[in-house]
Amino acid sequence: MKPVLEQIETGSGSSIKVQSYTRPMINVPLHFHPEHELVYIQKGSGRLLIGDVEEGFGEGELFFIPGSVPHLFTDEHHRTGKAIAGKVLVVQFKEMLTEQLNGLPEFAAVNEFISNAGAGYRINVTSALPIRMRKMERLDGLSKLNALLDILNTIVSEHQFESLGTLSKRPMTNHIVFLKLRKLNNFLAAYAQSDFSVGKAAALLEMNKASFCRFLKRETGKTFSEHLCFHRINLACRLLRETGKTVTDICYAAGFNNPSYFFRRFKSQKGVSPAEYRQSLAVI
Repeated sequence: MKPVLEQIETGSGSSIKVQSYTRPMINVPLHFHPEHELVYIQKGSGRLLIGDVEEGFGEGELFFIPGSVPHLFTDEHHRTGKAIAGKVLVVQFKEMLTEQLNGLPEFAAVNEFISNAGAGYRINVTSALPIRMRKMERLDGLSKLNALLDILNTIVSEHQFESLGTLSKRPMTNHIVFLKLRKLNNFLAAYAQSDFSVGKAAALLEMNKASFCRFLKRETGKTFSEHLCFHRINLACRLLRETGKTVTDICYAAGFNNPSYFFRRFKSQKGVSPAEYRQSLAVI
């Protein structure tokens, strides 16, 4: 089972996403994303596979999952056949948010917590932590950032966590794959609009073109052009959210040279046209 890259949209002007999910079954496929996350199980139980570690989870438990570590949640439905609605609260935040604070002595303990996370942590939950996480759904800007930092500081300063283990004591082939993909994805997220060739991508990962193309197809199911297009569409979405540029201008700003091709790929990836995507933002 290959993990899939999940694209997290934190929204305009934010590095943090907070959202509650209620589902008939908790059945999140094996996936990874660069963002760190806190996952609080409000209702439901099952198994958590994270890196090379498998753990049970139950109602009222909280986990910290480091960025780029593959993981999945699956409930007891597959074992018992009984579907019990699950509810989870997820706080996801970009790696760069904490990286910007790493030089501050006040952040040293939290930085060590994140850097040494390995496969992640099970957090020893007090009643206050979930309440503070839920309040974050109603916050914006610095208030949301301060709330997140306060939660992390509480977890670390009161030592309210236990390690889920290292990723692996065997050769970390899979994790090396995730690190390579993270390096590529971080670069494409920043420079998707530039004239970025498959040769440059291969050189970035210190591979020849043929090996790189086989690697990318095997691990993502996409060719390089498809993978680059994926990131360019995400850039276009950000420009639609955050600027008043015309759709045609955004087409070129995102690295596309053909508007009709851009419109077609945008609708294929997002399910709506660029104009419809922008209109949907105005309704929210």
